[in-house]
Amino acid sequence: MPGSDSPYDDQITPLPVWHPMVGVATPGVLARLALFCCGMIPLVALLSGCGGTYACTTCQSHPSLASVSMVSADEGWAVGIQAGGGILVHYQGGQWSPVPITGGAAQLSSIDMLSASEGWSVGQQGTILHYRDGLWSKDTSPTSGDLRSVSMVSPTEGWAVGPGVMLHYTNGGWTRVQPIPSLVSVTMDSASDGWAVGNEAIAHYHNGAWTTVTPSFPLTGIMLISVVMASPSEGWAIGNTDHTTYVGGPPVILHYHDGQWQLAANPLTGEDTLTAIALASPEEGWAMGVDGESSVILHYTRQNGWVRVTTPLKIAFHGVSMVSPTEGWAVGDGNNFVQYENGAWC
Repeated sequence: MPGSDSPYDDQITPLPVWHPMVGVATPGVLARLALFCCGMIPLVALLSGCGGTYACTTCQSHPSLASVSMVSADEGWAVGIQAGGGILVHYQGGQWSPVPITGGAAQLSSIDMLSASEGWSVGQQGTILHYRDGLWSKDTSPTSGDLRSVSMVSPTEGWAVGPGVMLHYTNGGWTRVQPIPSLVSVTMDSASDGWAVGNEAIAHYHNGAWTTVTPSFPLTGIMLISVVMASPSEGWAIGNTDHTTYVGGPPVILHYHDGQWQLAANPLTGEDTLTAIALASPEEGWAMGVDGESSVILHYTRQNGWVRVTTPLKIAFHGVSMVSPTEGWAVGDGNNFVQYENGAWC
């Protein structure tokens, strides 16, 4: 690998596991008692029938998780920050295990797994990590700018963006392209079509070029933070209004269909903030955020639109990944993984 004198430089190997702590029981679901152990230390956890809120009981300092990418119900990865540096966490065998980065890494912001055997993560100071053949390694980066989002089309092509930075992966390496300012989230439908959003910005990749898109409504004062596509003809973006422009303005949800972006109705107020979105299918999705110290969870169905879900959780979510309409994971501030199972986040 580039810059390595040893085949083991920058490789990542497992640390002790992260165990479920206290889950929130849902009506009609019996709590069950589970016994876990880490080394010689037994740990007792009370879990609800809908999964659990997972926490690291062995970490010297609690991480804050920024992004999660599941490849199946049984395996996935999350990234974020711990003690000022980057952290990778692996879900396998029913438990989350922190994974050290040899030599350390800057804070990680985004992860996109193509399969159980290949994926990419990006972060601050141009950090790029590549997972292949069971190992994570640092990849050569053409920038020292912060990268906020990565979306891979295939093992041979993908894109990464950050404020003032846009990278294209092709022919086995990352290269810089002319950036569109302020982009913080990118998603690719195919090698020839994709979208990116940011502060007062929407960009479309089509016919081999990125161009800015001007919707029928003003983007002034709107910070778009995440975009997902159900297909090349339909997708969603979320963001928050700048309170210096729109005093007390609520978060925004944009819907792409019929060839244009439109403002979608949502039940949120100026006290709420949206931070993460994922689709379980073209007909169903989730958007998450925070209201003060309480979690915000919205559920989308084609029939009912976006509906707020009552939750006892108090987590500022940053990432969510759905395996199917019946199973997924969300991550956020603090030492938390939250599972969606049996119809509830808990």
